[in-house]
Amino acid sequence: MRKSLTFCLILFQTLLIAQPQISVKSFRKLTNDLTARIDFPLKDQNGDLCAIIKIVTDETDFKWDGDRLGIIKVEKKTGEYWLFVPWGAGRLTILHDKLGVLRDYKYPEPIEKACVYEIQLTTAKVKTVIEDQEMLTTWLTLKSSPEGADVYLNGIQKGTSNYTEKLVPGKYTYRLEKYLYHNEAGSFEITGEETNGKKLLAIDLRPEFGYLRINTLPENGAKVIVDDIETTGVTPFTSEKLKSGKHTVTVKKEMYQPKSLEVTITDNQSTIENVTLSPNFANVTIVTQPEADIYIDGRKIGTGSYTARVLAGIHTFEAKKESHYPDKKDKDVLAGHDLTVNLTLQPQLGNLEIVSTPIEATVFLNGVEKGTTPIALRKLLIGKYDLQLKKNGFSKIVKTIIIKEGQTVEINEALKDGMTKVDMVKATSSTYDTTVGDIDGNVYSTVNIGTQVWMIENLKTTKFNDGTEIDLEFDKKNWSLFDTPMYSWYNNDKTKYINDYGALYNWYTVNTNKLCPKGWHVPSSLEWDVLIRYLNGEINAGGKLKEAGTLNWNAPNEYATNQTGFTALPGGYRSYKGEFDNIRKEGFWWSTSDNSIFSAWRIKVSSDSWGINVSDSHKHYGFSVRCLRD
Repeated sequence: MRKSLTFCLILFQTLLIAQPQISVKSFRKLTNDLTARIDFPLKDQNGDLCAIIKIVTDETDFKWDGDRLGIIKVEKKTGEYWLFVPWGAGRLTILHDKLGVLRDYKYPEPIEKACVYEIQLTTAKVKTVIEDQEMLTTWLTLKSSPEGADVYLNGIQKGTSNYTEKLVPGKYTYRLEKYLYHNEAGSFEITGEETNGKKLLAIDLRPEFGYLRINTLPENGAKVIVDDIETTGVTPFTSEKLKSGKHTVTVKKEMYQPKSLEVTITDNQSTIENVTLSPNFANVTIVTQPEADIYIDGRKIGTGSYTARVLAGIHTFEAKKESHYPDKKDKDVLAGHDLTVNLTLQPQLGNLEIVSTPIEATVFLNGVEKGTTPIALRKLLIGKYDLQLKKNGFSKIVKTIIIKEGQTVEINEALKDGMTKVDMVKATSSTYDTTVGDIDGNVYSTVNIGTQVWMIENLKTTKFNDGTEIDLEFDKKNWSLFDTPMYSWYNNDKTKYINDYGALYNWYTVNTNKLCPKGWHVPSSLEWDVLIRYLNGEINAGGKLKEAGTLNWNAPNEYATNQTGFTALPGGYRSYKGEFDNIRKEGFWWSTSDNSIFSAWRIKVSSDSWGINVSDSHKHYGFSVRCLRD
């Protein structure tokens, strides 16, 4: 059992005990006292700052009772009591076991928020005697639905619901606060006589939130921004819980004007808004004659005819096609007004006249039969053409011609009995008796082609010529991620592919200038061009470089003669994403010449073409390497 002090009051003066011995000597407002506003601010159940009434007395053990607004808190200070009361309080009852009751004392002036007042009491004198008495207590349990609300007792934050505390008899105020719910406040009394010493308060919190649903017309997919915070969803959009009240919502969609509106969210309700967006584009159809590549503001967007949304404003529409003059038009695109742009390209033309001895040789231009000699072909598009003359009993003539604008190319050929005339300088005879070894001990045969000496096998070294290991990379992610020298075997299978097809190196390996054996180097794009021109251009070079047959190439392996001895083999490639493709179908070889920060020049030969392709590829690609003697 706990003990507390109970005060027995003995009057010093001879007065009648039945008469109250308490009176108010004075009441005044302390206008310069900021205790209630700054030093000890305390909020009442409505969230307003309490006023403080400082009651000056040298006696103790008073009890206090307010009017219907109650007393939020009482603190005993030296020589006085502090009563925290709501603004607007009008009356005060002062109780004392021995001094009696001063009932319904009316404050002489209105009690205002966060102000301080002083009451001086006049009382009889008492003497205290201490005796033991059992203290009655009760366990309070304060629950809320939902849980997790901040709990205030007599204005003091105690914790979060569900909350328990042992309390002594008396009157108490409570307040519950939780985000997205209304505050709940009230009062209760502990008597000490509660059943099983327990008192339960269960409070249902009222929602202070709702939901927002937005649809956009004429189409959904718009971003939604609420109070300057971009949400993760797009229309049709349903928000998470939004605090009740007004919110500013902005809806944005590409090609439409953004739209802002103010919405009001109601407790536990869904607010639905249908927002009509104003287009900031027009549907533009571009038609080309003849079919050509289409550009809008310098960016290629299609071929032939194309319809696209185009933002309002002035735009440049252009059609381009090889051997034609481009057509370009500037148009003012108006939002909501569809537009058709017709682009007509004028051809660049030349002429071709062909005479042969004997006459009546069949003429093929790019594989298409055109008639027999003598023949005049008018209005040909400018550019390169593959010309063939065929006549039974005579050799076939094959040559490349170039048609130029406004000019007539004249061809006069004499066909020879039983021989084939090829319009190119024949490659010098190839020799295979020269070899070179790399730092791994691999030995490669070489061949003379014109003024150059080439390896006739794909490189397969795993080290630079100074002995430094080259990183062997199996992982696709690492292959695409790092701008450092790497190599791999096709499909990461060295055993199957090393002998015929060699290794695949990224361009960063090539660029070290240490990949080939000493005295040899990876060719530049200019050095590849020397070889290609020696073989009479890109249209003819591929077949003369490719190994003949289909032992290592997929069919058809067009026009593969390997008359140079270069023995090009299709090692495929590893893409910049780390994926392997086109083994036995295509062969790619790096040059040391870069085209941009991301790409470098390379050559390609294919099983379905007798030509050679010169282009650029991403530096992360893995291609084969051929070395050229210094």
